[in-house]
Amino acid sequence: MDPKEKTGLDAVAKASEAVSKTDHETALATAAATAKTDAATAKADGEKAGAQAAQARIKAILTHKEAAGRDALASHLAFNTSLPVEEAVAMLATAAKAEAATTGSRLDALMAGEKPAVAEHETTNEGAVMAGLTAAVAKNLAKIGKAPLTLN
Repeated sequence: MDPKEKTGLDAVAKASEAVSKTDHETALATAAATAKTDAATAKADGEKAGAQAAQARIKAILTHKEAAGRDALASHLAFNTSLPVEEAVAMLATAAKAEAATTGSRLDALMAGEKPAVAEHETTNEGAVMAGLTAAVAKNLAKIGKAPLTLN
């Protein structure tokens, strides 16, 4: 064995002669470009998979049988939280269902079937009503230091 081959530095120097500097730089540039392309592809694949998972989660919550009658809560859980489907469904199951929309007011619902007795009244004197309203408005305006407008 040649005495020069006994040192590590000599072995590295001999190995470096096997690949030219140009070939080495080309290989490094190719590896860097490939790594950059692979990273971009992996990122795009990850974003696509994430979007698909989010869509599947939203669909699973909104179309679950427990979402029926709880549409507002289901939408909130699907779009405004990151709860897993199982937790969102469990929450939906414990929530009360929304009452069916009714036509009319709550008073109409309470008075359904009632027939209140209302006596007929004499027609009011329209002039007396206007005079009373005008006096009330003038009194309230005077309290705040204003005068009523006069119309001609």
